[in-house]
Amino acid sequence: MTNPDNQSQPTEYDSPWKEILKAYFKDFLAFFLPEAHGGIDWQRAPEFLDKELDRITKEAKAINRRVDLLVKVWLIHGDELWVLIHVEVQGGRDADEENQEMPYITSVERIGEEKGRLLGIQIGEQRGIQIGEQRGIQIGEQKGEAAILTRLLHHRFGAVPDWASEKIAKAELPSLEEWSLRIFDAQSLDDIFSDKT
Repeated sequence: MTNPDNQSQPTEYDSPWKEILKAYFKDFLAFFLPEAHGGIDWQRAPEFLDKELDRITKEAKAINRRVDLLVKVWLIHGDELWVLIHVEVQGGRDADEENQEMPYITSVERIGEEKGRLLGIQIGEQRGIQIGEQRGIQIGEQKGEAAILTRLLHHRFGAVPDWASEKIAKAELPSLEEWSLRIFDAQSLDDIFSDKT
């Protein structure tokens, strides 16, 4: 005879899976998420945040979510990242399965999404600033080189014609540098701006 109290207790299948995921976390990510695996600094051991996960999942009123893993890892460039692994293991069909409502996004997932969004914004802003600085430096060098070339041409040949000023204004930095070197041997403006190699 079956004890009705024992039927309501979930079978403990989740803890072994959790231990397997912990033991093979690096391999798990390499197989299922190779891009994420490649971005992690594996010289630093991952930290399994069981207590933090328990605290958060209690807020989400999660039942028997012992296969969830919250793991702190460090990316190659040094940033900390929290990874949530959620695996559902079923040994058989639950009688109430069709009536169960499972939240698609738990509190942990919301926190992870928010951290990911904020990290993405931060990385995007840093990258944008870096690109902006590089472009600003490039434009500054280009304008400086153009100004010097124009002064040298004016000193050597007199007034710089409009066609030469336009060519200088549209030129990239390597052309401006090349033309500046040609000024010492050139007999005319055509010698400077010719496409000789």
